[in-house]
Amino acid sequence: MTAMIDVVFLLLVFFLWTSSFEKPENEITSAVAMSGGGTASDSSQSPAPVPQPFDDLIITLSPAAGDSSPSRLPPQLRLNDQPVTQETLRTRLQQIATLGVQPPVVITPLPGVTIGEAIKIHDIAKLAGLTQILMAVSED
Repeated sequence: MTAMIDVVFLLLVFFLWTSSFEKPENEITSAVAMSGGGTASDSSQSPAPVPQPFDDLIITLSPAAGDSSPSRLPPQLRLNDQPVTQETLRTRLQQIATLGVQPPVVITPLPGVTIGEAIKIHDIAKLAGLTQILMAVSED
């Protein structure tokens, strides 16, 4: 009987050590948007999304004009094809979040923009109170 209790205890310890209780990538909690308009997860497994009163908020980051080094100047930002600054973007996202809606925010960094700049915009959207933040990628 004692040997059986030891084996059960060892199995319990083994399964506890091999289990993961943390979510992976808990610092950046966003999905990846594919260029075709869908998300990276299989749409046949998830239920149909509930319609929201806002359309997607598309934030496009393009390299600064005339800058040969992308690390010197911040990228040019566009919110739904309207040029904005980082402060204006923060203000508009906070205004939308205070309305109580959670529209999907799609961050689209164009070639030449560093991942650090894209993460800054992700953080601005997260701090504004928005939770559905997607990073757009191409299928190249």
